[in-house]
Amino acid sequence: MRFIIVILSVLLAGCQSTQMVLCNGKNLSVKERVELEHKATEGDAEAAWRLSFYQHDETAADLWLRRAAELKHPQAQRQLADLIKDYEHSPDGFGDSAPDAVQHLLEKSAETDGSACFELASAYGDGYFGSSNQSKARAYFLRGAGFNNRRCWKMLSQYYRNGTGGPREDAEAYYWISLEARCVDPRSISGQETWAAREEIASHLSLSILEHEWKRIDAFIADVADKKMIVYFAPFLSGMIDPKDEAEGRRLSQQVEDEHRKKHKSENS
Repeated sequence: MRFIIVILSVLLAGCQSTQMVLCNGKNLSVKERVELEHKATEGDAEAAWRLSFYQHDETAADLWLRRAAELKHPQAQRQLADLIKDYEHSPDGFGDSAPDAVQHLLEKSAETDGSACFELASAYGDGYFGSSNQSKARAYFLRGAGFNNRRCWKMLSQYYRNGTGGPREDAEAYYWISLEARCVDPRSISGQETWAAREEIASHLSLSILEHEWKRIDAFIADVADKKMIVYFAPFLSGMIDPKDEAEGRRLSQQVEDEHRKKHKSENS
């Protein structure tokens, strides 16, 4: 800790000679940087996290990222874990080995971050920490799904459908793939695959179970529409696609949903 603070102090002093810092296409004035560096040195995790984006070189960026992770910033912990796992950054200060550091960082980040849950679940499932642990993978996909991370929705549905890491649960598999289906354009390749998977799962459920799940799905969508919750990686909800395509995608999604329910009501009547 003392070593890190000394380095931060040196960086703080050195910035006085620069009028404007340009990093990653962003401008940061000397005054802004001095303020952020002072806050980060004093223990402000968000300041350290922001500073990691405003650096000319990887060494400085890594320093601030590690400072933010040390201060328990969830996104910084997740990003540092990714750099250690996939880009061979040093695990020093966070574990005796790369797997130890990644596990430590992701477990902390996963307490509040859905993307960290996805990364941790995937690591457990792939056996990154040793032997594969599908039950822990399933548990973290479930946690991430609860944080409304779409990638976790899709994987959790597969785990439930296949009985991976626990008992097979078709109703839960249907619910989570349904939320994913309502976030993808039915015209897209991924949309077609998702809706087809949902249809296959539905074929194993009774009408009473389907109607129960439809109420859950409708309640979730209503909460999102009322902005009571946020869905991560949801193009229909985040403005990431052209508004015209978004509107048409929403319309088609609802149309396919109506046809899906009508079909299963008719088949089970």
